[in-house]
Amino acid sequence: MDVQQQVERYQRNDRLIVDLYHKLKVDDPYRTKGSTAFSGLAEKDYSQHEHLGVPFFYQSWHHSFPQELLDQFKHMRSNFSTGLLPSIMRAWMSIDSDLYLWNFDNNRDLTYYDLINNTILRVDIAPPRPGFSVNFGP
Repeated sequence: MDVQQQVERYQRNDRLIVDLYHKLKVDDPYRTKGSTAFSGLAEKDYSQHEHLGVPFFYQSWHHSFPQELLDQFKHMRSNFSTGLLPSIMRAWMSIDSDLYLWNFDNNRDLTYYDLINNTILRVDIAPPRPGFSVNFGP
């Protein structure tokens, strides 16, 4: 196969492959109808919920992060994560290798753990193994 035949083969293959721009703009069947091939811009793209008597979103309660915790953001070097642990009514936040837990119901009882050497990415509650028990009494 000489160079000319190879170039022609590449051009034929390129014509067979249609890119996303061509599919959305040039070859769009909706283009001539005055609409678009994507949704989310018009009111009709969303279902109506008013007849149900409930708001689309509502705020049941709101608490800010504890101020002591917000002050720690000044010292953040690389990573920040946050989440909820509803089984123990605690929220958690990790800033680099420091872990903070607090009661999200009343935004109090901030606890701080700083003996971890690595960056904390996720926190979760693990169930104890069957038969495991801790004796705190004498």
